[in-house]
Amino acid sequence: MAVQEVDVEMTIEDGENTSEKEKIPKADVEALSLADIKEHLMFIEKSVSSKEPRFILRVVRSLVSVRKRLSAKILRKVVTHFYVHSTQQRDTLLNFIDEPMDMDTNGNKAPARVKNAKSSQQPLLPEQDIYIHLLVLLYLIDCGQPQMAVDCADMLMKKVVAQPQRTVDLIAAKCYFYLSRSYELLGCLSNIRSFLHSRLRSAVLRNDYEGQAVLLNCLLRNYLHYNLYEQASKLASKSVFPEMASDNEWARFLYYLGRIKAIQLDYSEAHKNLLQAIRKAPELSAVGFRQTVYKLAITVELLLGDIPDRSLFRQPQLRKSLAPYYQLTQAVKAGNLSMFNEVLENLGPQAIRDGVIEATINHAQGYMQSKQTVDVYSTGEPLAAFHKRISFCLDIHNKSVKTMRFPPKSFHKDLETAEERREREKQDIEYAKEMTDDVR
Repeated sequence: MAVQEVDVEMTIEDGENTSEKEKIPKADVEALSLADIKEHLMFIEKSVSSKEPRFILRVVRSLVSVRKRLSAKILRKVVTHFYVHSTQQRDTLLNFIDEPMDMDTNGNKAPARVKNAKSSQQPLLPEQDIYIHLLVLLYLIDCGQPQMAVDCADMLMKKVVAQPQRTVDLIAAKCYFYLSRSYELLGCLSNIRSFLHSRLRSAVLRNDYEGQAVLLNCLLRNYLHYNLYEQASKLASKSVFPEMASDNEWARFLYYLGRIKAIQLDYSEAHKNLLQAIRKAPELSAVGFRQTVYKLAITVELLLGDIPDRSLFRQPQLRKSLAPYYQLTQAVKAGNLSMFNEVLENLGPQAIRDGVIEATINHAQGYMQSKQTVDVYSTGEPLAAFHKRISFCLDIHNKSVKTMRFPPKSFHKDLETAEERREREKQDIEYAKEMTDDVR
């Protein structure tokens, strides 16, 4: 079951009216974007000085809205304005932006300026430098330049690793995610696996909960991208996902866990994890993520012998993408085998694209070929499974035997000492004498 990756930012966006935004002139949009970026840099400075992470958290949550308005012209103005004291860094970032600078009256390139140049007199904080570098990386990803994005991400990671301050953690978590995304777009996601493992160890030791959650999800996504389900299962079972992580990271983790359980034929656990992922995901955004999770959840629910509720397919955001799955559900509900086969023939390409079935389409010869299923009983997997179950039963037996043992010398508690025995015998003799005197 090939994993389908969705590049979505699962954050609830601010309630902006799209029709009103379209009426705003381009110059005003650029001015608004520059003002927002400058405000975010001020929030980062305030967070560093006051040791309050809530200001940086506000900046991270606003990253989606800023990303939509990024352009080469805006980034050039930001870089040339704030990197006054570091010309090397300025030139490096400007090389990633392919838009030429504004021309002066003589035809020479002149760096653009923004209002209130007072803030540019001070050097940037490391957190502010990482934030601007991250904006450049987002621009490269959206422009469809994966090689430049990978180069930019590598430089960004050097800055992140060199800064041990706790104020960098929240921004660094976003950097890890987009580093993984850049390598994925380039098709060399396995190259950063060892780096992600090393950063995960550091995040666990430093109690960096957000970074730990993002890195764990990136590693699971890395393994599932190459269909390494056994390694992903071991990583998930031997790692503890932080309870303090954000709902977005919880949704991703539960989705990956649901895919792993579905491959392992543990459909009940897979369905439970997928439903929890849907509940954790934001309701107003991340439409692509919700569609992907619902497709897998419907398939797992059908494999469990249950019929999904019809109201699920009537949601406006899911109606078009879940139409083939609705037809499949109707065929299963009616028990019509011919209709079921017809739906499967039409659902084949859709299911391959969604990652529900493992197959490839040969367009040249016009046929679909399923991937070969390996005979599990010809491998050592059944022996390992039986050994695991037997060890589990023996462990329960040993624990039960240990609980039945008496504590050391506990049987002496109810026994009387020699002095108590002599005292009791003396009292018995005196009592016997008294009885004898009463009889006489």
